[in-house]
Parts: sequence; C-alpha cells; structure tokens
Amino acid sequence: MNKLTKEIRKSLRPSAALLVYLCEDDYSRREYYLELRNIGKNGMMGAGKPVSLNFIQSLTESFSMKSSSSVPHGKIPEGLLYADIRRKKYVWHSPHGKKYMYFKSDLNIPNGEYCLPGLIWMVENESLRIYAYKTGKLTPDTQLYSAPFFNVRHDDGDVCLGNAKMEMPEKINFHNFIKFWEDKFFLSEFSQIIGSNPVKNNLATVIKKSSVSFDNKELLPIRKLKLKNLLQ
Repeated sequence: MNKLTKEIRKSLRPSAALLVYLCEDDYSRREYYLELRNIGKNGMMGAGKPVSLNFIQSLTESFSMKSSSSVPHGKIPEGLLYADIRRKKYVWHSPHGKKYMYFKSDLNIPNGEYCLPGLIWMVENESLRIYAYKTGKLTPDTQLYSAPFFNVRHDDGDVCLGNAKMEMPEKINFHNFIKFWEDKFFLSEFSQIIGSNPVKNNLATVIKKSSVSFDNKELLPIRKLKLKNLLQ
C-alpha cells in the first residue's frame, strides 16, 4: 500500500471546533477570544469552554511535525550549494561522470552508460531544472549551459519528468532528497527535444558519441545565466 492510498483510507472523525470571537471598540482596537467546543460521536457540539494551553501546544506540534517531515535535514552533502526551506528551493551540483540512461525506441539510441558534463540541479516547489557547466572550479560567475538531454527545455532548464514511478522517502535528509530527484530524472525514459536542439550538433549523435567521453565543445551557453543567478 503506497503513501497516497494510506492517506485516502484514513478515517477522520471531527473531535473539536475552535471558535474565534472578535471584539472591536470605537477606536478600532481589536481583541480576539478563543473558545473550544468538543464534538460528540453524534456530531453535535458541546458547551463552549476556554481554550487550554495544552490544546494549543498539541495542535501546534501536530502541524509542525507534518511540515517538518517534508523538509530535508541532516548532514550537508558536499555538492549542495543552496537551501531555502521557506521557498522549498535547493541547488546542488554533480561533477562530470557516467550515468545509465534509457531512451524511447524510435530515437535509435541504445540504453546504456554515457558520459556527462558537470550538472547543476535546482528544485523549487517540486519543479526540477537542470543546467550544464564546463569542467573547473565553480564560482558565482560560472557560465551555465543548456543541459544536453532530451526532456529538458534548452533555454531555461525546465525538466519534463517522465515515467519513472517513485515516491519521496518519508524521512527526508539532504542525501536521499538529492538521490530521489537525480534517480527520478535518470530512471525516466528520454523521449523528445523540448524547444530547440540543446547542443551544437544533432543531440542523438552527441549522446551516442558520449559513450566514451563527453565533448564540452558541444555545450551551448544560456545567455547571461550564471550560477549566482540561481543562488538567490
């Protein structure tokens, strides 16, 4: 049973109603009063009573636990460049290396391991963007390039996430948060170019040649987009 099914099958019973009263005087000064009314098994509200501090604390803790469970935490990975839990924005990089990739059959690209350039990943509000960078030390002024992949918009890095069926871990730390998004990208089937061709030559040809090494000369710069533009 997956997490969504569990949530749907939960039995919810009304337990209490919290009433907020507003008192406003002739000088537009406002005061608020809270009243708690228990709800019986018959669905009827009982008599009102003052709200206790314990009730407010338990209510606050419940909401805090649900909110914090979806926020990455723990040891900061070496590749993490930026994290803003308020905006749900995270930026990290992965150095050049190899990844196993899957392709739609009509692209005539064999599934297998291919060499990749350095990549910059950005997740913001459950949306993924990917950019490429050339080998070297990352600085705020590092130029960003179109990611050399199918399923990625060439001019802004926006990713069309494919058919990989994955669920975010219930207990999220930075490590498995990053792994989730990278796996979701690479375990999806690459199928189409979104927008214009993201490399200088034919993308399928460039990918096939990258089984040995990736040629950074194929990368196309995204005009005026530097790493520092993502870290704000």
